[in-house]
Amino acid sequence: MRTFSSYGPIDKDLNYFVPRQALIEKTCVHLTGGHYITVWAPRQRGKTWIMRDVFFKINAQGEFNAGIISLQSAQSIETDAEMLSLLTRRINRAFNKTISPIKTWQDLENVFIKPNFDKPVILIIDEFDALKEEFINKFANEFREIFIQRQMESTRTNDEKSCLLHGLALIGIRSVLGIENIKGSPFNVQRSLHIPNLCFEETQAMYRWYEQESGQTIKQAVIDRIFYETQGQPGLV
Repeated sequence: MRTFSSYGPIDKDLNYFVPRQALIEKTCVHLTGGHYITVWAPRQRGKTWIMRDVFFKINAQGEFNAGIISLQSAQSIETDAEMLSLLTRRINRAFNKTISPIKTWQDLENVFIKPNFDKPVILIIDEFDALKEEFINKFANEFREIFIQRQMESTRTNDEKSCLLHGLALIGIRSVLGIENIKGSPFNVQRSLHIPNLCFEETQAMYRWYEQESGQTIKQAVIDRIFYETQGQPGLV
């Protein structure tokens, strides 16, 4: 029988879950449509799990090179060289590539070119806001330049475009739109996607699922009280 889990991304074969298909589909549409987005919410909202489903769904389409990396271990990095070296390793692992080391921030756009990739690229970066503010700003500046350049080349075929970074998702507990920069956010090209709590119907459906599998009756008053106390926060539910 399945179990409930609130420790990291759930396993759909082992744990109870809420499908959240509408949210997954909306995110896929943003990314395959060529948008750069931030995906944000407090801890235990299911950000990573949702974006993994997005990743698998996009890869299954076969039209894009999709990869997902995490920068959680980068929170203690102090230098550009360390940051770019880690980024190179993570991208190579995510896409099964042997791309040359990224030496400068301006080299970032050169990662997503032919012959490194043969299809438009969709990159998902988890734990993005674990980085120090200066690195968030540097990443954001370069991604903004890439996005604007791709817009300028919108009439070109993929073979003719200077950079193949088609879609980008930055996952964190806050929206990168609000970067603490006295000059303002350099990443105003992005769309902000907030992951909401579960609604009452989603909460109830999960417990009714458990009820059917376990044979244990759960009174409606119990489900009502759980939702009232948790307000649908997924980890608490």
